[in-house]
Amino acid sequence: MLRRVLLAATHGASPSLAVIQPDHMQKGAYDALAEVQRRKPWLTHKRPEPWGAMLLSDNTRTFYGRSSGQVEDRYLAHVFGTYRAILEEHLPVTVTCDWNLNADDLASQKVLILPNAASLSDAQAAAIREFVRNGGGLVASLDTSLCNEFGDPRPDFALADVLGVHHGGPTKPLAKPATKDGAAQPDAATRSDLDINFARNLDDDYWLKRKNVFALRVPSDSVLASDKLRELIGREPVTFKGPLLNTRVSEGISIAAQAAPHTTPDAAPTPAIVTRQFGKGRVVYFAAGLDHAYYSYAYPYQRVLLANAIRWAANSTPPVEVEAPRCVHSTVFRQAKDGRERLLVHLYNDVNTTAFHGLPNDDVPLREETLPIHDIRVNLHGYRIQRATQQPEARPLPLAIKGESTVITVPRLDVHSVIVLDLASSE
Repeated sequence: MLRRVLLAATHGASPSLAVIQPDHMQKGAYDALAEVQRRKPWLTHKRPEPWGAMLLSDNTRTFYGRSSGQVEDRYLAHVFGTYRAILEEHLPVTVTCDWNLNADDLASQKVLILPNAASLSDAQAAAIREFVRNGGGLVASLDTSLCNEFGDPRPDFALADVLGVHHGGPTKPLAKPATKDGAAQPDAATRSDLDINFARNLDDDYWLKRKNVFALRVPSDSVLASDKLRELIGREPVTFKGPLLNTRVSEGISIAAQAAPHTTPDAAPTPAIVTRQFGKGRVVYFAAGLDHAYYSYAYPYQRVLLANAIRWAANSTPPVEVEAPRCVHSTVFRQAKDGRERLLVHLYNDVNTTAFHGLPNDDVPLREETLPIHDIRVNLHGYRIQRATQQPEARPLPLAIKGESTVITVPRLDVHSVIVLDLASSE
């Protein structure tokens, strides 16, 4: 219970207990709320510090596919996979909503992320277009802008001119060679094509809808290539299992990754990731649903490609960079209170010491004990900081000034702390 309410506080929500707890849990409930109370001075009068925004589209969730039973696979998996990558890479990205896709709300952001945001209105598409034209970054995937706000499909992406691609429909692997009786084998990947750890977690309906297994290749000169990516996948193709759209690429577009059918890797490749400049802004479009994959069957290369795309499109160093294990959540808020400005960096230790000890589908993610994380580095760029403290521990933190940057080391994180940074007046 303590960890749940502090996780909610980390991500900007107001923790509360909406149901009466049984007698044996009363003390735990009061203890959890007492910990929230200790942090109250840093939970109000705040707003997310702008840099990146990821859309969670209620219109897409409601109308895209028009089937509540398929909403997780068709849409939410893309959002969850993207947000997982953002959390694990400690990128200062906040969740935004449909009504925030306007010029005023987008103006302060460096990059906008649209994970399969299929249902966008003409007005929203126009706001996004101007945001990118004026220097904002855009990362989008699959059917983004293919439908209007009511889920009705358009003949092409509303943002085709921005993305640099035109919709060509789903891409299926080529048929396998004919059997001895002359009948062609099915296009769909069967369970025999898949490693056992992958296949056992997915039912056949998934493959009836997707039917896509590809060899993904990232060229060495791709703007999304990095030393970390090469460490993970080398220079050979890597298997990608998930949705891939067939797109027609416009002139002047750079291919950042290609995909070919898994069964015939020498076939003509299909663009999987493309990049371009649009006006003053940078654009990355994923025709391959790596965001979906990172939720469904995560491999590290997917996270690295997603994070590299966000950083490249932003064309700006994040103002706050946290160096910590991937089990640490970090969020950044600005607080205006009592006539002062503060930066608030929430750190939450999500390590689970009993994870993977039970049946995966039913392994309840409880946290019975705390494994502290030590020596977390927080790098701040472009801020004039007067003082740093770790709250509610009231621990002063030394400031190491390096040019325009300030480095702070958090010696120990148990469950949750707020790094409170008093900002110098701009006067």
